[in-house]
Amino acid sequence: MTLKDRHGAFISLTDTPGELAVKDNICVQGFMCTASSKLLENYEPPYTATAVQKLQKQGLTVMGKTSCDEFACGSTGTHTSLANPRNPLDEKRVPGGSSSGSAIAVKDGLVRYAIGSDTGGSVRCPATFCQIVGYRPSYGQISRYGLMDMCMSFDTIGTLTRNVDDAIYLITGMSGKDDKDLTTMNSVDVKETPGLAGKRLVAFRQILESCDPGIREKFNEATEKAKLHVDVIDFPEIHKSIPTYYMIVFAEFASAMQRFDGKFFGKNRELLGQEVKRRILLGTFISQKENKDKWYTQAINARKWFQQKFEAMFAKYDFVINPTMPSPAPLVGEITDPITEYSMDLGTIFPSLMMGPSISLPYQGMGIQLTGKRFSDSALLYSARDLEGAL
Repeated sequence: MTLKDRHGAFISLTDTPGELAVKDNICVQGFMCTASSKLLENYEPPYTATAVQKLQKQGLTVMGKTSCDEFACGSTGTHTSLANPRNPLDEKRVPGGSSSGSAIAVKDGLVRYAIGSDTGGSVRCPATFCQIVGYRPSYGQISRYGLMDMCMSFDTIGTLTRNVDDAIYLITGMSGKDDKDLTTMNSVDVKETPGLAGKRLVAFRQILESCDPGIREKFNEATEKAKLHVDVIDFPEIHKSIPTYYMIVFAEFASAMQRFDGKFFGKNRELLGQEVKRRILLGTFISQKENKDKWYTQAINARKWFQQKFEAMFAKYDFVINPTMPSPAPLVGEITDPITEYSMDLGTIFPSLMMGPSISLPYQGMGIQLTGKRFSDSALLYSARDLEGAL
């Protein structure tokens, strides 16, 4: 290990310098893939994820695997049993999750590029708290082959970089159809497009009102500085996105974790952390025959309703803009109940429900998030590059 890991970013490192850090739930042959869990400690996969293979063909070298919330379950980066990630801006605060180590590695200058996974904000949250750029592509834009499922109908591989140009470079390299992942059948090439000029922006009043006053003040300052015209509209149902999202996540996660039974994969399930066990138990309960229609089926129907609402909205607007996270990075240990942690995701969940691309840009300690309709990745990225320049 030749590279000093200052803030607990890495689970494992190679002695060969490289430019790319990979979240520890994405398979890379020759590296451990533990999902930051004692259940998979020392597990080494026999293959490399398609997205990583594509970046390797572009000449990038993997430096190491980065820490994360265990099995990507969390928004703080602290739900891990194999690392102790710390916010490089203030070690008393959480780095954000679940792709915490990838954000730290980029912010600390340990690597130029990093990738993680984003289910409901797992790239954009740590990007905000560590003050870098986090990009979640459209669902199906990048192959998920080689990514350990947390929730297969939401998960996508995303990027953490110092600027939008580096995000464009990674997304361009990873995008495209993969026969091993049928969700990529409709993905499109990322090409340079006209930027932010003339784009119609909208914000949801309920998300803005859920933010700390200081965050709202900086958000307004940022939109004025960038000379953006933003229509603020009411969307009272947006608060229902949290239970909709988590009902589906719990159910799919419980199903995905069945493979780790200690026989075929992994060790004793008693080694799992509290948050992972909580999600498995809730997901199992939700999925039971007597509860399925009451919880899971209603959540699936609610997701369809949200998608229809967003489809109609995008007939009028190009992008949604909002603060990525509702508050500054919490202090380590400040959040003691899961409901408070889940509620932090209000601004990052709706892009996942609509399956669209979303990017978080750093601005004076907070994040400015732009979200577009599904497969508008090119337009969103080049508009975000313009916004980055204006900020």
